[in-house]
Amino acid sequence: SQTVPWLANSWIKLNAQEMGFYRVNYPTDNWNRLASALQGNLNVLLNTDRANLLDDAFRFALSKRIDITIPLSLTKYMIKEVNLLPWTVASNNFFNIQLRLANRQSYQYFTKYYMNISAPPAEMLQFSDTGGWMEKGARYTVLNSACSVGYVPCVNNASAILANYIKDKVANNVPGTYRTVVFRYGIAYGGSVEWDALYNEMAQTLDITDRGRLLNALSYSRQPWILRRYLNYSMDPKKIPASSTFTVFTFVSRNPVGRYLAWDYFRENQAIIKQKYGTTRRLLSIVTQYFNDQFRLNEVQRYISDYPETTSAAKSTESVVLARIRNNIQYLTDFEQPMMNWFMNN
Repeated sequence: SQTVPWLANSWIKLNAQEMGFYRVNYPTDNWNRLASALQGNLNVLLNTDRANLLDDAFRFALSKRIDITIPLSLTKYMIKEVNLLPWTVASNNFFNIQLRLANRQSYQYFTKYYMNISAPPAEMLQFSDTGGWMEKGARYTVLNSACSVGYVPCVNNASAILANYIKDKVANNVPGTYRTVVFRYGIAYGGSVEWDALYNEMAQTLDITDRGRLLNALSYSRQPWILRRYLNYSMDPKKIPASSTFTVFTFVSRNPVGRYLAWDYFRENQAIIKQKYGTTRRLLSIVTQYFNDQFRLNEVQRYISDYPETTSAAKSTESVVLARIRNNIQYLTDFEQPMMNWFMNN
């Protein structure tokens, strides 16, 4: 070990420019001073160091080496951040929080905070196709973040751009920079007209990347009947290729509106699924991936008991599924209340 001195009441950032393959933890007062320094002037650190700092803080918090409020405090400066690297780290971690808090009372406080820090960068970057790949990547990440929590100018722009695109796909082609954002949130805040238009495009495209983007966007609908129809389509190879069935269930299960709908649909059709795939356990793993309460754990245990499978692969999957739900419950026990308190006050 080595002692590194620095001036009292000042801060220090080690592993400059992330040159080493290691993480750095600090005393709490240094984390707090780093957060304050970034709020005063984000350029006190290079973009690589800002990203590295965020990544280290979230990893240490999730392993309970520091308090979860420390990485959250570090994100407060991001109201002025428009660089891809820090936003990639922050958005990945906030996406994880978003999935875990969806359908929880704490979610309203999370969305308020996330909107507060993502809306100003979204206004700076706008729906344009300018700049190099770093700027375009930042634009996608920031706009996706702002739209994901319902920032009104963001979702209104996405909806308007999609409406024009549907009218004339050639004249109103959507740049790849933010095409995914437009498709996702045009669907989320649209209806059957928008959904049917993008479904038809998905069915006709020969481009694998576009097909994946469209399959994902179609799962963003907030209307239960549309999501149920989507699950029906995924079981019909004339509607959606059989190779994409599990992909559709994965995407719908991430949608807070679709999470328990997919679970109900899975149970209603378990006999068909068993006949088609020889096992229900792979889809069981998919539709329960974000379950995080005792009630749902009990339901899954009851399903496993009511519809037993005896293969070693099935038993292994069951163990993984139940362990993951228990881990999700433990995550909320450890982090939900302190995060909610922090979000309420920031």
